[in-house]
Amino acid sequence: MEKNGSLVNAKGLSILWATINNKQQTILIVEDTVDLAEGLAEFLEADGFQTDFAYRGDTALSLMETNNYDLILLDINLPGLNGIEVCKSLTQNQLAPVPVLMITAQTELDDKLSGFEAGAWDYLTKPFSFKELRARVYSLLARNNLNLQQEIQAGGLKLNLKTDEIFCHTRPVKLQRNLHLLLRKLIEQAPAIVSNNDLSRLLWGEQIPQSEPLRAQIYKLRQAIKDLDTGCQIKTTKGRGYSIEATN
Repeated sequence: MEKNGSLVNAKGLSILWATINNKQQTILIVEDTVDLAEGLAEFLEADGFQTDFAYRGDTALSLMETNNYDLILLDINLPGLNGIEVCKSLTQNQLAPVPVLMITAQTELDDKLSGFEAGAWDYLTKPFSFKELRARVYSLLARNNLNLQQEIQAGGLKLNLKTDEIFCHTRPVKLQRNLHLLLRKLIEQAPAIVSNNDLSRLLWGEQIPQSEPLRAQIYKLRQAIKDLDTGCQIKTTKGRGYSIEATN
């Protein structure tokens, strides 16, 4: 692993990407070689990132369930669950997309394709230089930040914030403005329940029409996404409100 010159010409970039929207970025390092994991953490922390560790695949999934990470460095050969299984589970169950950079000694094309098919965003083969690692980390964070500015996602459903279109498997469906506002609010607050009052005020302010208009709008939104096989659903919590959640 090349560590020489790890901070050369990096401070300007690290300030930009280690903190986005006034939030320090946190990277989960999933690597069972302790010395390598500690070296990665030392390097990334010197660039201003926060880091967390998992030495097993199943431990990594547990951490992902209780913590929000901005990027995941994921080895393939792990005890518990391997990196491919971890990545598949993350892709299936995570409402918000998280960049995954796979780091592995496996160099065969089929191994790389398996990683991408599981949901990895990029692939770095050992041994690698820390300069290349930095470049890939910054690239993924920049890409994800741009995506978050233009679209938000729940399961396989993506909502374009500029065009009012929803996508699943590249198929676009145009939403009415009210439905766009509802879906955006539900995704941004996921997996929390958004109250009936908050959703009604979002659409009509204080002048809420009679005859349960919110329920009618939620019905229309469900119908709009019903046939898209999105991997998510709008859940009703009686007396409280609505939420969006993954179905698998």
